[in-house]
Amino acid sequence: SSGINARVRGVEPSFTKLQPEEASDLFQGARLLGEILKRHHNTDSMTVVIQDGPLAGQSVPHVHLHLLPRQPGDFPNNDDIYGEIERVGVGGEKGGNMIEHGEEEVTVATAE
Repeated sequence: SSGINARVRGVEPSFTKLQPEEASDLFQGARLLGEILKRHHNTDSMTVVIQDGPLAGQSVPHVHLHLLPRQPGDFPNNDDIYGEIERVGVGGEKGGNMIEHGEEEVTVATAE
């Protein structure tokens, strides 16, 4: 399966430092992309991940989130996905290949 990496235009490194409009735009864009991703992968479930800061596993210095469609049995324990994200990164950011078919990045334009 594949996922989408959605990020805010710009280079703000911390989610908590986003302006309210930027946070709103990011989540509205993620919501719309999530609907498309769920339909494309024929699922009703998705994991949405934000890693805010190096101790949380953030490997690139800008705010972004990952939308990962889920399938029955993709992990024996549903929460195992978080350990796998930490182990290999999402979309190969840490040199891994968790998402077999790659990951598309979508930049969410923010209100000006």
